[in-house]
Amino acid sequence: MKKALSLTLAAVMVFGLLAATPLTASAKGKVIAEDPKSETFNEGESAFFYISIWEDVYNVSIQWYVNDGSGWTPVPDAEPYSGGTNMGVTIRDVPASFNGYQYQCKVSATKYEENIEEYSEIATLTVIPSAPPPDLDSASEWAKEDLAAALAKGFVPSDLLSDYRDVITRAEFCRMAVKWVEYATGKSIDAVLSEKGLSRNPNAFTDTSDPDILAAFALGITSGMGNNTFSPEGQFNREQAAGMIMNTCRAIGADVSDLPPSGFADIETASVWTIDGINFVRANGIMQGTGDDKFSPKNPYTREQSIITFSNIDYGTLPGIESADTSPVTDG
Repeated sequence: MKKALSLTLAAVMVFGLLAATPLTASAKGKVIAEDPKSETFNEGESAFFYISIWEDVYNVSIQWYVNDGSGWTPVPDAEPYSGGTNMGVTIRDVPASFNGYQYQCKVSATKYEENIEEYSEIATLTVIPSAPPPDLDSASEWAKEDLAAALAKGFVPSDLLSDYRDVITRAEFCRMAVKWVEYATGKSIDAVLSEKGLSRNPNAFTDTSDPDILAAFALGITSGMGNNTFSPEGQFNREQAAGMIMNTCRAIGADVSDLPPSGFADIETASVWTIDGINFVRANGIMQGTGDDKFSPKNPYTREQSIITFSNIDYGTLPGIESADTSPVTDG
């Protein structure tokens, strides 16, 4: 049985198709054992195409060709290309503009004293462009760098990607908490609920049926405002954020007991039910003070502050991540 020699090297990224005619198709299969395949890469990755040839050929000469829409030309011996005369051709840091480029390999070789010139099938490169940078024009200057890093994590609901200096509502913060649980666990919120033997109670609140809020209620992230109300459009403040952050961390297994006092000079102005949350967020580096050793519990909390706060949670280092109590703590 004939054996093939192969070498996998890097090639190209694709996002559209260009019409092209093969250079030729003579003596197909005598030299080339495996043709290159169309591939898809993300913008900025290294892309590659490769062939393999039969091992009973010799005097082998290889040349890759590229068609960028204007016709076939040899792959240049210059960045971003390498390996244009090898069995594998690589395209480093492939740009989105290469989407739809096509590649074909010409192999000249001798086989049983016959000189053969053979062309591979055409392979198309698809390049998936990078997402555009987030629009942070509405964000405070101090927040932009941390916001960009937080948004890249993907836990922020799409309707909160604007008006960053607005005070966040209770519903918005709660929905982001649920999205953060999905991000931290790598599971859908339905899977998280199922694993814990929990389900949404459609009658939990009389003023909202939002599925994320009901999921948060089931997980003990929120218990509402009393009298079966949630007050979804109510504005959020710093102490409420601290309490719900602690409950969110507990929902994924964090130990929230035996917390050291936060030591804030104005802690006596905080609602009693939020003090554990304030202790928790300071002990774990999630929220800090507002200056002069104060926490300012009643100060409103904005979208940008909320997003950065969730991003500050290093869930891999939270204490007791495997064995937390998941009974709810009220947030208002």
